[in-house]
Formats: sequence, structure tokens, C-alpha cells
Amino acid sequence: MKLIFLMILLCLSLFAGMNNSNDMNSDIKNISTKKLVVSIVKGIQENLPMRLDEVTQVIKAWHNNLSLYLIKEIDTTNKIFEGVTFIPMEKAHKMMYIADGSSVCNNSTTRYMIFNRGIIFHYNYVDKKLRTLFSHSINKDDCKKIKNQ
Repeated sequence: MKLIFLMILLCLSLFAGMNNSNDMNSDIKNISTKKLVVSIVKGIQENLPMRLDEVTQVIKAWHNNLSLYLIKEIDTTNKIFEGVTFIPMEKAHKMMYIADGSSVCNNSTTRYMIFNRGIIFHYNYVDKKLRTLFSHSINKDDCKKIKNQ
């Protein structure tokens, strides 16, 4: 039961910017890294598609060893994207890199997972036709870099 509760809170924290207590981090310390990653992915998969905002939703999640992979679909036809290019390392990509990094690096639970467990978060952004727009990963070094921006 405690694992299910933890899994739900972790899934929510990935996308809601929830700040977790040290009590949760002490619970995480008692779970193997592999079991932690598997539980998070399972919780995300059970809630797919997961709408994040008006134009973005998570459509797929999986894991491989210490890596957690998320595919986020962006509705590039929305009027808010008029004149925006989705070229890797251009403005939209840089904004999403900072947003994803800030989300996981500033959350106590996911920060613990990155710094203490070596978990890496991989994001792949696609359009509604599932064409890749750009991708990036967030690891310990990225958290340090984003903190200094």
C-alpha cells in the first residue's frame, strides 16, 4: 500500500511541480532504484494520455535501466505557435529543456532520484503526426547547468 501511495505521489510530482517532504524521501531510500523506476513508469502508463496543458500531453512512457523515457506530444497547429519553429536547440526547444529541467531538478523527490540514484529523464517531443520535433535528457549535470541560468 505504501508503494502504491508513493508511486502516485511520484507521478504527480513529475508533472505538477509538487514539493515533497523529507518523509517521502526517506521512504524512497528503502526502495531499490529499479523498483522505483518501474513503479513510476507504471503509474504514468496507467494515466496516459496525460494532459499537461492546452497544447501538450504525455503519450508514452517506458524505462531502460536507470533511464525514464517520456514522449510528449505538442499540438503545433495551435495558434499560440504561429511563427514558432521546432528546430532542435532553437527557442521552443530551449524553453522546454529549461521547463523539464526545472520541473525535475527543483522537486525534492525527483532531484533525489537524479542526484542520489543516477536516474536520467529523457524527453522526446513529437507533433500530432508523431514526427520528432526535438529531444533532450535531464541528468545531474543538466540540473547544475539549469540552476545557474
